[in-house]
Amino acid sequence: MSDPPPIISSWHIRLRRILVDYFNEDELRTLCFDLRVDYDDLRGGNKTKKVVNLISHLARLERMEELIDLSQATRPNAPWEDLRTEALQNPLLVDEEPDEATGMTSKPASQSRLFTGKQRDRLLFGIVMALLAVLLTAGVGTLLIWAALDTSHPQAERAQTVPATITDTTPQTAVAPANILLSEDFESGQASQWRDSSPNQFPQVIGLPDGNQALQIKNGIEALYAPAWDWDIANYRFEADVMVHDLTPTTSIGLHARVVSPGDAGYCQGYRAEIGPGHAAIHLITTSSCHSPWQYTPLITDLFELKADTWHRLRLDVSGNRLRFYIDGVLTLVATDKENSYMDGGIGLVVFDSEEAYIDNVIVTALSPSQ
Repeated sequence: MSDPPPIISSWHIRLRRILVDYFNEDELRTLCFDLRVDYDDLRGGNKTKKVVNLISHLARLERMEELIDLSQATRPNAPWEDLRTEALQNPLLVDEEPDEATGMTSKPASQSRLFTGKQRDRLLFGIVMALLAVLLTAGVGTLLIWAALDTSHPQAERAQTVPATITDTTPQTAVAPANILLSEDFESGQASQWRDSSPNQFPQVIGLPDGNQALQIKNGIEALYAPAWDWDIANYRFEADVMVHDLTPTTSIGLHARVVSPGDAGYCQGYRAEIGPGHAAIHLITTSSCHSPWQYTPLITDLFELKADTWHRLRLDVSGNRLRFYIDGVLTLVATDKENSYMDGGIGLVVFDSEEAYIDNVIVTALSPSQ
């Protein structure tokens, strides 16, 4: 006899266990502070009950994505696989309050809500079985009955309800092809749509030793994608492969988002997510003129070791006033600009203190406000 299939916990149960097991009470207070929730106002006399009520409270406010993103940034080694995706796909699961003793779910907290997916499946299964009983009584053959029963076999149900495994363990959002604003691998050898931030200088496509074509940018020169200012899109995901050849202690390379305009001073304003030999950061950039030193306001920083001649995949999600920075598929930094400094704008690729840096496989995708 084969072993029974493992029980896959619902996302809200897994989230509750992560918050209880990986966070102490002081860390939960800090998490609540960042989410603008008063920890002491949460119902419950112990940590577990407060976590349950925190999840329920933020789910009702449709802020579950914020809770998961901030928690994952604090504890990236916790088992986050597929959790964020499942939470966004089936938010009504949180209506079934967790039973702390068993990890199973009890009756729905609100009877006024629509059926959850499992409840609807059970109801449909019951209707099908009742119809089959009528058909059996009327003398319909057993072949039809077994064919109908096979569609509701537990194995078939698991195949429909268990999400496919995502090899990239970072949160992902399915994207329709129509939402892709830019996809550029530079294999054409041309970069006609890209302009340089300095007069009389233009980014070039270079053939690398491995035969790949990539956009080359140099110290202090930003490559701006000119059509971006016609997108009229406030929220987008900007990702690219980056590599530096000559590395110094002050080298940095990154993505520039919501660039105000391609004019003389405009491209020096916006958000910049960067990596260097010793740091990763999201900056707010403001300056009166691009010919003066850039003015940086760090929104958030962390440690990172940039290495020469090594490709890194950078991704910056900009939605509303929230920025999420991924490095090599891992959510690394989450920042919120409480001043709402820049609400729209174009994109740029920028490097400092490196005379030989490369960009490849640029993709920009429109995001909905909920993403």
